[in-house]
Amino acid sequence: MLVSMTHRSTRLIRTIAVYVAIGLLTLVAAAIALGGLATSGIAVAKYAVGGAIISVFVALGLKRMEYFVLLVLFIRPSLDILKSGSADSAAAPGSLLAVLFVVVSAFWLIAQRRAGAQRHPDSMVQRSLLVFGAAATLSLVDTANVRSTAADLIRTIAIVMMFFVVERILEHTRRPELFVGAILASAVAPLIIGFAGSYVGLTVTETKDGVSRVHSTFGLANPYAYYLVSVGIILVAIAAATAGRPRSLALAGAAITGVALLTTQVRGAWIAFAVGLIAIGFLAGRKILLGVLLVMAMTWVAVPDIASQFSNVSTTSAGNAVAEDSLTWRVRHWQAILPLANANPVTGVGLNTVAELAPDGTNKLAHNDYLRAYVELGVLGLGAFLCMLATMLMTSWRAWLSATVPTTRAVSLASFGVLLGLVVGGLSDNLMSSIVEMWPVSAIVACAGWALRHPSGLTSFVSPSDYTPSIRMES
Repeated sequence: MLVSMTHRSTRLIRTIAVYVAIGLLTLVAAAIALGGLATSGIAVAKYAVGGAIISVFVALGLKRMEYFVLLVLFIRPSLDILKSGSADSAAAPGSLLAVLFVVVSAFWLIAQRRAGAQRHPDSMVQRSLLVFGAAATLSLVDTANVRSTAADLIRTIAIVMMFFVVERILEHTRRPELFVGAILASAVAPLIIGFAGSYVGLTVTETKDGVSRVHSTFGLANPYAYYLVSVGIILVAIAAATAGRPRSLALAGAAITGVALLTTQVRGAWIAFAVGLIAIGFLAGRKILLGVLLVMAMTWVAVPDIASQFSNVSTTSAGNAVAEDSLTWRVRHWQAILPLANANPVTGVGLNTVAELAPDGTNKLAHNDYLRAYVELGVLGLGAFLCMLATMLMTSWRAWLSATVPTTRAVSLASFGVLLGLVVGGLSDNLMSSIVEMWPVSAIVACAGWALRHPSGLTSFVSPSDYTPSIRMES
């Protein structure tokens, strides 16, 4: 018995050592790749604390992956409040979380394969995501800034892996409502802080062209707005696919989210939200569509700021003293960056490099995902991006047509609406590799893919302990 206890203790110590080592290596690798490795005493202390926290995340991920993914989806929208400066910084907590997610997911998938888990379900969305990831990787070949491209590549890979991991988990847990719940629960803190943060001394607004815009826990108003678009569309989809108390709660949540979206003053997000809601109404039936249109009309009349924002769009473009409307500025900016693709039309000039290469001197991102995909990823990347969006929309549509229970109807309807919002939002903003917007999209599309394979919500159940293999150290 003593020998057995010693053996178990030794194995436990070795397992803990593996978790700690993975955590520390992840932190150091992320610091080097994303922001540079500092060597001061304070920095070393931060690395030690960060390594310990990451080790806990690693242990959770390798033991109970579904809990790890739910936690990641839940905490990501609130992370940017922990940093100063731009939320797009490579060393931001969100970027570090993306690195952690990629590492843990890779170890988990490898462990599953070694344990002889069943083959991953095949789909068009999977293939298109893999091609898109490969195109993003190829952009490293001729990039002008390896570190910047590598940082954005990690975020892109994290978005791709979120789909694969959620899809794999769903095949065994058959609980898409858990991931939908995590996405919705993640909005609680941003909503509360967005509405009440200023009363407790938090900076939750920004001023752009004389207009105050709420950004809540996010660094900027635009990411917050497009995040709310996804949350709001999911809530309306739940209301359209259910009845009774769930519908009432979903409608109440959608109303609160809609009010928060108005406070961001982001016109592109408003349009994306409207398109997503109309799509839901179109699929769910005439009554739902009429209700959506009625609410939109009432909101337009009751909130004069909406019409004012669309009629008064004058702004001063960055780097210029000439006042012009935002659409004119965007067109001029697009015309300036389009020739950049001529340097490498096949694989692009590299992810996340448009801002520094822009010849108009604005140091601005593309503000158009499709143009950005062409310039930064080349013809291959643009084709892969369009194919990814098309297969996701097709999967969501087919899942809706075959769904027979409220759960599968809700997730397929939500996926279709969210994707259309993404398609529209991508015409004027930068969403393609934004973790905070794209992780919920990947998760909800994975739920729709599962719903397509199991329209009645039924599948063979396997206990989580049977499909979440841990790393075991043999003596």
